[in-house]
Amino acid sequence: METSLRQLQHLVALAEELSFARAAERVHLSQPALTRSIQALERDLGLTLLDRVARRVTLTAAGKQVLERSRRVLFEARCLKRDVDMIKSHELGEVRFGVGPHSAAIFLADVLVSLRENHPRLHLVPEVNSWDVLHEKLQKETIDFYVTDLKSIPQDDTVEARKLPLLSAGWYVRGGHPLLKKRKMSMEDLRPFSFAFVPLPERLARKVHKALELPQDLDLHRLVECNNFFVLKDMAASSDVVLYAADAAVCGEVRDGRLARLMNPPYPAPDLDLAIVCLSRRTLSPDAQIAMRSIFLAMEKLKPAGK
Repeated sequence: METSLRQLQHLVALAEELSFARAAERVHLSQPALTRSIQALERDLGLTLLDRVARRVTLTAAGKQVLERSRRVLFEARCLKRDVDMIKSHELGEVRFGVGPHSAAIFLADVLVSLRENHPRLHLVPEVNSWDVLHEKLQKETIDFYVTDLKSIPQDDTVEARKLPLLSAGWYVRGGHPLLKKRKMSMEDLRPFSFAFVPLPERLARKVHKALELPQDLDLHRLVECNNFFVLKDMAASSDVVLYAADAAVCGEVRDGRLARLMNPPYPAPDLDLAIVCLSRRTLSPDAQIAMRSIFLAMEKLKPAGK
């Protein structure tokens, strides 16, 4: 069998574009040349990969199995090329990574300053986004790793999670908030107020809703979700919204008196359990490992004493 990586690339492009014309354009071939490549692949494998009766491109059952294996083979080939490049150059000099909005407020600035001071040659390209967007970018290999809540990581053998130190979190309100006057607080005391979060992983969101006795279909005026944590902090400091936040993410506002932690809530805020997510079968560059180490050290400094 003389199947080439190029033929497998052609099959993947055809399966994703569902059109010979679009797939041919994507792989920079004429349509007849792409057709010949797929036919040659079928001859090499001794299998029919496409259903040629249907008007549109349809994979046979065998075609779907070959497609899945082809994606794995191409992934390993990209990893091999990356490893060889690293061996030749010793280091890549660029790190692309993602962080969630809450994580960015906690450590991103400190990490970037530390890396700039200690490794000035590094070209750092951080991206702040939701975990699902970052996960897709990781799968496409446009970022080296990302940081997210441990509970949001899909059960997927293509990725591995490296747990970070646990961070304490709490419910925060503006200075002078009516809830701060309560010596003993009940769920009824919380009911008149809105709650503010960065978008939470589904499992954590259900847990918080249940604990606070909030319905899953809570009216929008009772629940504020925003990808920009700094906006949420400003909103909580200037209104009666109750903000869920890691203690380390609001320490400046607490020092200034703009925010205060509710010390006796009926339901304690769940700790923030973060992890670094990377591809399990991809060798990280030395520079990516430096960036990951810097994040771990920054989180270690923020870890509460005794944890």
